Amino acid sequence: HRDRDRGGGAGRLPGRSLGGLARRSDLARTAAVALVAGVLSLSAAASAQASWSRPVPLAGPFSLDLLPAQIGFAPDGRSAVAFGLQDEDDPATSESFIVPRSASGRFGQARQVPAQQILDLAFTGKTLELLTAQGPPGTTCCSSAALVGFSGKTFGRTRPLIDTLTGAAIGRLIALPGSRLLAAIATAEGVWVSQPARNRTFGPARLLTPRRSAPQTLTAASVSGGRTLVAWTAATGQPGQAPPNAIFEAAGSNNRVPSDTRRAYTVPSGHQIDELALGGTTAAWIESWYDARGAYRSEVVLASLDGRIRPRAFPIAGEMASGLSFAANDAGDQVLAWQACSLVGSCTVVATVKDAGKRFGAPLDLGPIDPSQTPAATVSRRGETVVGWIEDGHVLAAARRRRARGFDRRQTISATNYAADLTVAFGPGNSALAVWTQGTVASSVMGATLRAP
Repeated sequence: HRDRDRGGGAGRLPGRSLGGLARRSDLARTAAVALVAGVLSLSAAASAQASWSRPVPLAGPFSLDLLPAQIGFAPDGRSAVAFGLQDEDDPATSESFIVPRSASGRFGQARQVPAQQILDLAFTGKTLELLTAQGPPGTTCCSSAALVGFSGKTFGRTRPLIDTLTGAAIGRLIALPGSRLLAAIATAEGVWVSQPARNRTFGPARLLTPRRSAPQTLTAASVSGGRTLVAWTAATGQPGQAPPNAIFEAAGSNNRVPSDTRRAYTVPSGHQIDELALGGTTAAWIESWYDARGAYRSEVVLASLDGRIRPRAFPIAGEMASGLSFAANDAGDQVLAWQACSLVGSCTVVATVKDAGKRFGAPLDLGPIDPSQTPAATVSRRGETVVGWIEDGHVLAAARRRRARGFDRRQTISATNYAADLTVAFGPGNSALAVWTQGTVASSVMGATLRAP
């Protein structure tokens, strides 16, 4: 009614003429129609909101400790969940498994993989490829890395990639056009990459770093224009004496293994890089330092690795950043989520989203998260976004439609009190998969499917 008030009706009692009563009746009908329209609009928005299926057990329960799960999708909608088991008191006792899932969404039985650990997984055509790591019998992983294929019924032969690893390893496996793969592996001794030649046969792994460079993180991505990118963090001082303070990268292509290592960025003196992730050619990292008063500080920083690097920080006053999760699609849509914690230990999930052709928006607070857990973010090919997290042991998620101003109301995927290690991933269509571990003494792997409108 404010527009009518501006016309001179403000502060005036309604007239008692028949005309005045008619106008009052019209206004009442207009208000009623608006109310009904608003209710219908809210109902439509609620029905249009993405919904999660009921959680289902994928594997377990197990008496050994469950390692966080990973998800891989094939272009036809098939997928697989990979996870590991380890004896906390005897790390040499470790096993790895996969749970296949059909394009229609039906999960198969868990299958044990002939390796101690699965570092990453990816589909090439109809074959699931697993980047695995292994140690000699009776020893803790890892001394070697290899590829193992799974056709849906049986595992193929083990294809060695490198046998000079020392200690714990991390890896990335990137599917490339033409059913080809890029494998990147890192330990505290260096970063190696391997990519098949035109005959699709993997040659010797290429070392990208000087010996004893002490890399701390590793990430890789297939980017636009048929390019590939491998990035990691390491110290620029004496290994073991200086914290990781620089981002290094090596670029390649669908037909050429990454090479020509260069230092892409160095943080200011006294700062260090704690976490690193890639979304296309955009790098995101957690940067930490002690200020002049001796107080610990940390924040999220974003920068494109194309051309001159112009870092953009996302500081949150009084909060410390950790638990980075970064996802992007080929169109340029991106989502970045992390955990922001106060000095008293309360933590929240923070996310920022970038639609293709736009800039990252202001950080959004999505709600509390358990301090021991990290958020998980994913984006679909169409630009829909999902961020999931654990609060009080419950599994929660919030979805955002492409170019929407904010996230939809958060939803409870599972009301269990014992969830941990959540991961989420979109498939090639408009559905996503959430996987987590559940339980205390005996834990299981659980899953749920999102159907976006």
